[in-house]
Amino acid sequence: MKSVSCGIRSRVFRPRPRPAQVLGVLALLACLASGPLAATAAPERVDINSANSQQLASLPGIGEAKAAAIIKAREQRPFTSVADLRRVSGIGEKTLAELKPRIQVGKTD
Repeated sequence: MKSVSCGIRSRVFRPRPRPAQVLGVLALLACLASGPLAATAAPERVDINSANSQQLASLPGIGEAKAAAIIKAREQRPFTSVADLRRVSGIGEKTLAELKPRIQVGKTD
């Protein structure tokens, strides 16, 4: 289709959003931000001084053998910081970096 101009400058009509539409969009965004996806964004942290073997083994990079080694190390000397986990054989910088967002020392409320 060919556009025809009659010499008069036409103005493009762009309707402005109504306040109710803006509020509706903001309400939708608020619901999405607080929905089930937001609740699963931060997993519950595991206290490495009180967690059982199963809880420790559920952490990334920790299997049953490393969980047992963690329990043995904390029985000898409790962990005072997350970095103390490095004293467990088989846990290096890379594993510790993966674990940091998922572990803690002591309970926090």
